[in-house]
Amino acid sequence: MYYLFCFQLAKYMCQNCGKGDAEEQMLLCDGCDDSYHTFCLMPPLAEIPKGDWRCPKCVAAEVSKPMEAFGFEQAQKEYTLQSFGEMADQFKSDYFNMPVHLIPTSLVEKVCHKNLPKKQLKTQISLQYSRRTV
Repeated sequence: MYYLFCFQLAKYMCQNCGKGDAEEQMLLCDGCDDSYHTFCLMPPLAEIPKGDWRCPKCVAAEVSKPMEAFGFEQAQKEYTLQSFGEMADQFKSDYFNMPVHLIPTSLVEKVCHKNLPKKQLKTQISLQYSRRTV
């Protein structure tokens, strides 16, 4: 005589403890689809995070990748943080026609927040983008 036993298998099994219980505390990695209980992670998570979540293996794989250039594709010039700051200070000095250390922050904010109708705006605005160099 044969007996048929039906076992309900958990849909997701925690990669740390191997159990499929506490489904309401199970996280599914958006990178590889592995699942983990929030309380099995190191450190444990108090709640389910909002938005995308990556498991420890995916995070480790991402941070071990070689660093790529960061910035905008249309960047034509590379700046270090210092050279970008110098370029920005020179622009500010030229715009306000005074040494940069004498320009009050309130004046810069006033100009930045000016609400002019488009027909009164006569100056050309130029944005500078940079690729980060280390």
